Order: sequence, then C-alpha cells, then structure tokens
Amino acid sequence: PKRTSSASWSGVVGGAVTVDGVMDREAAERLRFAKLLSFASGASSVAWNKFSVLWFLAVGLTPAQAGLLKSLGQLAKVLAQPTWAALADMHIIARINPKLEASQIHILAIFSLLMSLCMMEVMRVQAGHMPFAGIAVVRTVWATLNSGNTLVDAMVVQMAHRTREGYGKQRLWGAVAMGSMSILAGALIDRHGLDLVFLYSYVARLALVGCVLYAMLRGQHGALPTEAELSPRVAPSRKRWPDNMDASTYIRTVWSTIVVNPAVGVCLGANLCLGCAMVITDFLVSIQMERDFGMSRTVNGLASTISTLVAVPCFYFSDDLIRKYGHFRIMIYSQCLCVAQLVLHSMITKEVSLLILPLSTLKGAVFACHWSASVDFINKSVDPHLASTSQILLTWCYWTLGGGVGYTFWSWMYDQVGAGP
Repeated sequence: PKRTSSASWSGVVGGAVTVDGVMDREAAERLRFAKLLSFASGASSVAWNKFSVLWFLAVGLTPAQAGLLKSLGQLAKVLAQPTWAALADMHIIARINPKLEASQIHILAIFSLLMSLCMMEVMRVQAGHMPFAGIAVVRTVWATLNSGNTLVDAMVVQMAHRTREGYGKQRLWGAVAMGSMSILAGALIDRHGLDLVFLYSYVARLALVGCVLYAMLRGQHGALPTEAELSPRVAPSRKRWPDNMDASTYIRTVWSTIVVNPAVGVCLGANLCLGCAMVITDFLVSIQMERDFGMSRTVNGLASTISTLVAVPCFYFSDDLIRKYGHFRIMIYSQCLCVAQLVLHSMITKEVSLLILPLSTLKGAVFACHWSASVDFINKSVDPHLASTSQILLTWCYWTLGGGVGYTFWSWMYDQVGAGP
C-alpha cells in the first residue's frame, strides 16, 4: 500500500480534512484541543526546566551535583517512560474497565501529573534539610512519576493526525507558551525569589490537568494512522498484532519495529546524539549566564523567548519543509546548524555576553526542525498499536538517554574547565 500524502486529500477547510467538500467538524475540534494541550504542556514545564538548576544551586549544591541530579532523573526515565507507554499501548486500564478504553491515555497522564506535583512539594519542603543523597532520591522519584506527562505529546500527535496542519502547527503552541512564559517566569523570580519556581509549576500543571480532563470529557482521543498511511514495511504486518498485547508480545513488537525498519533506529540514534549536545545550550548556558556573566534571570528567560520566536515559524512550516526536503535531510541540516551554534557559543566572553541572545535563535531552529521531522517520521513508520510507545521512545532517546549522558558529562566538564574560552 502506498502512503497517502496530506496534499492529496479531497479538500481542507480550516485545517481539517474534508470528505467530498464537507468539513470534518470532528477533525477541526481535535485541532483546537491539540493546540490547547500543546500550549498548556509547554507552559507547565517552563519554570522547572529553565530555573530548577538555579534553585538547586541556591540550596547549596554544586554544578556537578545539579548535573548528577538531572542525570539520575534521566536514568529513572529510561525505565519509567517505556513503562508509562506500555501501560497505554497494552490497554491496562481498559482491561480493568472496558468503558475507559478511549480515555486511558488521558487517565494515565492526569495521574502522572498529580503524583509528580506531590513529590515536587516534598522536594520544596525537605531539600534544605536533607543531605545530597536524600535530595537525589526525591528528585529521582519525582522524575519517575513525571515521565507520564510525555503522554500529553502523544495525544497531540494523535489529535493532529489526518489533518492538513499536521503535528508541527500544533507543537508551535507549546513553543509559544515556553517563550512567553520563560521571560514572565524569569521576571517574577527576579522579583520574588527562586521559590516562585514551585508556585508557578503548581498553577501551570494543575491547569494542564484541567485541559486533559476537559479533552477526555469532550471525547477527544485523536486518530491513528490507517494502513494506507503507514510505511509499506509496517502495514502488511499490522493485522498479525493483537489489540491487547501481553508483556512479552509487547517487547517483541517494539524490538521488531526497529529491526524491520532500520531507518527508525537511525532516527532514534540521531535524536540521542542531538539530545546530548543540546544539554550545553539548555543547561550549561543558563548556569554560565547566572554565575560567570552575572546576568539577571529576566535576561535568562529572554534567551528562551528569543529561541521560541524562531521555533514558532519552524514548527509552523515544518509540514511543508518535510514534504519538500524529506525527514532525514532536515535532520542532517539541523545537526550541522547545532555544530555551528556550539562553535559560536565557545567564543563568547563576559565582555560580549549579550551575544548569547541572538545565538538563541539557532537553538530554536535546531530543535524545532529536528523534532518536527523526527516526530512525523516516527508516526508514519511505526504500527498504530505502538502509538504511545513510538513517541515516548523518541522522547526517551532525545531527553532521557541523550540528556542523561549530557548532563553528567557536560556538568563535570564545566566544573573542570569552565564554560568559555
């Protein structure tokens, strides 16, 4: 079976697929929910992802210890993220109550978000009274529970499927949220202190819980690829796979997906490498701005906002770029742009530290183009039975394995030789 291009559909109105000229209202509503979830998800993670390292430094940890905490969290996610995906793809909740079949991914995401909030409060209250080992345990448990929130991105992918807009135009709303909220969070932290990281995270994550719950009550569950839209190597084998897989079948299915289509493995490997390299711009540059250059947290947040200004159009036009250049060519160009970005960063000194701001534009372009191409490729190359697993596996390679290695290695390098020339 041939893969059906989005450009060949019979018609599109407002981004939704049409059939014989009649707008698919269900698809249009799915797009609205996809944008809402993407924005809420991006906003919920801004303060913690951007400023938590500064909070750990403020309670007395060294940069190497802060990096080790990140790595331990990523190590926990090595097992936690596939477990959350397996719970969704193996229909565990539906086996308990078949009526919850369509809502199981929503339920898992809500449970993950609420439990992670509880552990975040434990960390806020107890971190100042615990040794490093205790902080590491709490941080690792939090990372394990928080891993389920990547199911929200899997929901966005499914909601955007079979629409002309595609994933990129939904994901850009997450970038908009991260950019706009980064500078706001930075300004508020400058005014009220680093403990505001927690208050912001509580409010934003509860808002995300509300959005997921609203989507569930409205019956927004997304759409999976049809046989005609799958890679030719995947579609013929789809019928042999049961709807309710046991653990051994699930593991064999995931493994055979990579063996049958080696390009999937190449895509995952590329994301692992880029995830390791991007730790420098996501993690070390924030520390460098705070400790080496004496820049305010407002400026720190402004760097993320500028990065987003470039990421937004990259996400918006990603579907067009993919159709024109192909998935892997975009990934290669993004990797080359990342190398150029890191070379330029290595030349920045305190006297010209504000050059970090224009350099942030490259960070936005690298991430948006590479991530959009990867998500779209994986979605079209993996059997629908693994819809949740495929997206979490991609996140696992980029953020968990790549980021885990990067946080440990680059934070150790920062302690040894510093960030700049």
